[in-house]
Amino acid sequence: FYTRYSLIEPNKFAQGECMASQIFDAVCISLTDEIQAYWAGDAPVEHRKKRLGSKTADKLLRSVERLVRDSVAVSYRRAKSGYASINLNSNAYTESRYQRGLSYRVHIERAYRGLLALGYLRQTKNGASNGTVGRYLTRYEATKKLTDLFGDKNLETLAVLMPAPTLDEQIIVQVSKTISRPGKKPIRVREKLEYEDTPETISMRTNVERLNDILRRHWIDLELTTYELQNMCDEMKGKQQAEDTGHDSNLDLSNRYLYRVFNDLGFERGGRFYGPWWQMIPKRYRERILIDGKNTVELDYSGLHPAILYVERGLSPPTDPYADILECPVDSEDVRKEYRDVVKRAFNAMLNASKPLSRAPSGLKLKNYGTTWKALSKAILEAHPAIADAFYSDCGARLQRIDSDLAEGVMLHFAAYSTTRPPVLPIHDSFIMHHGYEEELEDVMNALFRKRFNTTCSIDIKVKKHENIPLDAQISTSLAATKPMSWITLSDIMHGQDLRYEVALDAFRSNK
Repeated sequence: FYTRYSLIEPNKFAQGECMASQIFDAVCISLTDEIQAYWAGDAPVEHRKKRLGSKTADKLLRSVERLVRDSVAVSYRRAKSGYASINLNSNAYTESRYQRGLSYRVHIERAYRGLLALGYLRQTKNGASNGTVGRYLTRYEATKKLTDLFGDKNLETLAVLMPAPTLDEQIIVQVSKTISRPGKKPIRVREKLEYEDTPETISMRTNVERLNDILRRHWIDLELTTYELQNMCDEMKGKQQAEDTGHDSNLDLSNRYLYRVFNDLGFERGGRFYGPWWQMIPKRYRERILIDGKNTVELDYSGLHPAILYVERGLSPPTDPYADILECPVDSEDVRKEYRDVVKRAFNAMLNASKPLSRAPSGLKLKNYGTTWKALSKAILEAHPAIADAFYSDCGARLQRIDSDLAEGVMLHFAAYSTTRPPVLPIHDSFIMHHGYEEELEDVMNALFRKRFNTTCSIDIKVKKHENIPLDAQISTSLAATKPMSWITLSDIMHGQDLRYEVALDAFRSNK
């Protein structure tokens, strides 16, 4: 049980001189032993339990590692610890393809409740449900007592010390269904389905594991100071829909593993890649993403689903299928883009619906744009008569299977060279890559689309803008006095300022 930790010298652990992974391992083994002692002798008499044998104790260690990783990795300096979520329903720990290794008796009754009793975790919000259906999970956070176990490490680097979360399954089949409730509004829930492996699923799983192995070897971060990062996290928490979906939107920089989600047992619908933190952040922060400290560029298939629908019918797709449908009142690039995005959201909602919608999708406030759902839906249909049969036909998931296969091809192209080459970061039909590979990435995207459809698709390139960043409180008054505040850019504060991402990258490199 303790063999793999026996070479860690206590004084080096205290001084932070050992490998970061060893620090994490040492913390978890110490907590596991403390939990064993607590339940065996320190807990109230009526709650005491026998010490676990070696085999079950190893499961306890796995649970402790999961709880520590999930709670500590979302902690940041100048802020309250980020919270993690846990399912306290015993039914959630039934052995399945999607849940292996964790049992309710060990994970909840021993590990979680033990860490709460010992003061290493704090439960911040009880879970809630809609009858028998989960509404959102119980939330908990790491206490200072727990984060202090990592020595004098900056909290910004704790995500580096945490191993990336393990995935029980990389290929998921998940369907949505409606639950009726007498006297109440029906609710939509997601259910994971068991399936039998085939050569196709085995191949897809192998590919995902290969891509994750490459992501594990690189550090992906945001070119934000601690102050900016916390502002972004607050923005994410303010917009999250946790009470409706059961998912939390905390930023965990160690969470960079992919999995694919399909919507049917025939694997003909869905298939998109999900999981990593860069898919969760607000879109405007993507240009601040760094790969191994290097600037990035984002390329995406512009109007991909409309393009596929047109070429499937033997037609040339429009350059921009979302433009000039909703009249823009101001001749401004930013406003035109905002109105275009509204049309895009409506367009996709119409493709994903199985019947005409009587009102706008949730969150689409059309009165702010001088139109109604009926008018906008009609305008889109009139702008695209050649593909009118696709709207309200529930074809969106079928198109996602196509775009997810294109995404897999893009990532595997770069994975074929070397595990040390920078990875491609997918966001469905969009890809973030080290800026030095911009031309090759564009060529690969074009080649894959042409191979499948014998034609080309528009590709949008979003180059990093290097906009001024909000000033951190650490900027000296002398610097501010030399330039107008609005002129101070990142290059002005590179030396001696709060470059959180550089500290994290150095920690990651020292752990390799």
